[in-house]
Amino acid sequence: MDRKQIDKFLTKADEALKKDSIKIVENNKILSTFVGYVAMFGTAVIQNGLLPALTFFNAESQSGVERYKIIQALSWMLTGDEDEKMLLTTCIELQHDRDKFVKKTKEIVSASIALKMMMRTYKIVKNENTEQ
Repeated sequence: MDRKQIDKFLTKADEALKKDSIKIVENNKILSTFVGYVAMFGTAVIQNGLLPALTFFNAESQSGVERYKIIQALSWMLTGDEDEKMLLTTCIELQHDRDKFVKKTKEIVSASIALKMMMRTYKIVKNENTEQ
């Protein structure tokens, strides 16, 4: 965890959360499921590795779960493009260069920490649909 890198991402995290095309923050409120998703992302990276975590979070669920929005926000923070598939593709390409892959992993984890920190500055509300 690089505190300077996390600090660098805080403004981008706030912008990503508010971005109309991502829609995590609406009316200065965040659904509690998104807070859970970002916490789950960090755990998934630690337990399973970056590529499996990105793959899991990229999958669109038939039950309406929107985990991919976390990856959209991270992708936008890191590249300026919210295409969640691009982040996975980039990491797959980097896995053959250990140094670059480790650097990218640390960068993504730092961005996810900044995203989680920024989420806590908004009012967190429970979902009406508890099946998510």
